[in-house]
Amino acid sequence: MRGFDNYYSFASNHGQLAGYLTLILKRSCSKLLAAKFKLRSMKATYLKFSGANFVKLSNKSTGEFRIKASPVMTGLYALKSLATLYDMRCIVCDSEEYIEMHHIRMMKDANPKLSKVDEIMVKANRKQIPLCRRCHMERHTLNKKPKIKVTK
Repeated sequence: MRGFDNYYSFASNHGQLAGYLTLILKRSCSKLLAAKFKLRSMKATYLKFSGANFVKLSNKSTGEFRIKASPVMTGLYALKSLATLYDMRCIVCDSEEYIEMHHIRMMKDANPKLSKVDEIMVKANRKQIPLCRRCHMERHTLNKKPKIKVTK
């Protein structure tokens, strides 16, 4: 609830919105408990679980604006695309034309002995690096195994 409260703290109808969200969450919780314990209605849920079992909120929202942003919010846009980190240049040939991002699923799939691209990815500890179209296609043709035809 606190996350929703902080997210909508700038709204002019903050108190009304907080009450509405609390109502939605309580109803959702009561419907969940009704389904779990096979109760027929929300009223039966409130009768069974009311009292000491429900948690009372001791820290109600005061409606004050937060002056400091939380550390999570400040680092939200800190990560930039790797293409901008490498200044939109191909890592292998330093070309600036037709840049594409080469990506591998897991670092354990990178084989530095196989290609220069994998060696760069392992050294930089990155799963994604910018490559020009030519280098990118060369890298993907290395992964393809030749088809073997069986002759009689």
